[in-house]
Amino acid sequence: MSHHTPSRVGAVLTLVALGVAGVMCAAPASAADAELRDSDFVDRDTDPGRRETWTHGVIGFRFGQTWLSEEKGGTQGMSYAFSARNEGIGYRRGITTFHASQLVLGGGSIGLDGVAQGGFGIGFRVPIAENHGPFLRAAVAGAIRGNDSYYFSLIDVPQGQLGYQYLRGPISFDVAATLGWALDGRASVGGAPRNRIRGLERGLMATIAMRYFEAHGRLFRLDLRDDARTMDVGQASVCANAAAFALCGDLAWMRFAAPGTNNRADAAYAGFTVGFATTAIGRSPK
Repeated sequence: MSHHTPSRVGAVLTLVALGVAGVMCAAPASAADAELRDSDFVDRDTDPGRRETWTHGVIGFRFGQTWLSEEKGGTQGMSYAFSARNEGIGYRRGITTFHASQLVLGGGSIGLDGVAQGGFGIGFRVPIAENHGPFLRAAVAGAIRGNDSYYFSLIDVPQGQLGYQYLRGPISFDVAATLGWALDGRASVGGAPRNRIRGLERGLMATIAMRYFEAHGRLFRLDLRDDARTMDVGQASVCANAAAFALCGDLAWMRFAAPGTNNRADAAYAGFTVGFATTAIGRSPK
């Protein structure tokens, strides 16, 4: 990793702190919520304060692999790390929320390996039906991730999310198109100069949740500041859990050309995590 100016170090520490806070504060308040039955709830048509929430958190040990593909050839390496992640969606009194965070810290043949990323959105859901409807959210997102093979950072402020949400009990989904402004960021693979990111961010995101399974994905395109080119970024994760245990897989991918060239470069970062999970599904109790 290269040396950073004090302002960049401060930004890194801020993102890490936000990620830690997201993982800790977004954890389910009570595991008992997941066991509530339909008969335990009020008539939501007459309850003005009705609430629906779904949150899923995992903490464990991650085995990772990084692949690079460049014009001059490809490389790969392994890593072993501590991992923590949390995702959730919610609805109450016309207000819809979304949060996601991930922390990874470890190392291996690719050197020091780490991820600190997260996002939060809040907005209004049109009450066209009891459990679902279209929504518009305002959001913020940030990420810093990398090792000796690649580097990626992004501050996405502000971001708009236009989509559709279904949220009832153990089966929920949240899908949206995103449009935002990448305030700042950097990206590189191998020893290539870092691309500067600044401009529009546009993409898609989706979360699918069930009691013993959840999947989250995001695909977006970013403008590169130094010329008229763009880069593509994809992220996906799936988790299956039984009782307090979980097995999760994740993948991150990015593609762009090195500054001043047309040489395309790809970086893929994948792994699986074995650990402990909590899933909470909450609705307004009687």
